[in-house]
Amino acid sequence: MGGQALAPLLSLKSFEWQVSGTQRITERLLL
Repeated sequence: MGGQALAPLLSLKSFEWQVSGTQRITERLLL
């Protein structure tokens, strides 16, 4: 039960990490 509640939280966190990583790469390419 606890794992099921945690799963969406982890996927959301990894999604945010992917977005921030993409932004960093884009900034480096633009600079």
